[in-house]
Amino acid sequence: PTKVGSVPAQLSSNHVSIGATNSFRGIGICADISTATSDFHSVSVTADLTNIVNGKVSTPGMRITYHYDMKLAGGTTPAGYGYMIYAGPGIAQGYLRSLDSRKGYMAGLSGAAGGKVYLGRSISISAECQADAALIFKNKYIHHMSLYKEGIIHSFIPYIRIQYCF
Repeated sequence: PTKVGSVPAQLSSNHVSIGATNSFRGIGICADISTATSDFHSVSVTADLTNIVNGKVSTPGMRITYHYDMKLAGGTTPAGYGYMIYAGPGIAQGYLRSLDSRKGYMAGLSGAAGGKVYLGRSISISAECQADAALIFKNKYIHHMSLYKEGIIHSFIPYIRIQYCF
């Protein structure tokens, strides 16, 4: 990989990455936009598969997340690949099912933590866990609001993201 000093170019310059995200929690598309400080904005749109995988429901929900991820550590492996450890706050929203299999609108705060490896100049692979502190509204009335428990219970199921870097 091209390097700037001792840090891979992908970790030190602005770039955009677009790709797919896959997990037992959901599948979808994702995009990262780097900043000049190696932090990045991350957006994903996924079909929520949480209750499909366990057989409780047959139709997926929809989930959108945004995170501002900050580089905690990064560098180059002996083989010349760039890597980054990151974490950051964000927001999550969607229309999905809760543990009791009722559909509802979910909205709240989210956090992400993960690791990313850059394979050459154009491909990155990452594993990321997301935790959501959110509420789910099960119909139009506020008294049908509850904590979105899946956001905490399933937070350790990682999303595997494969992206092309422009």
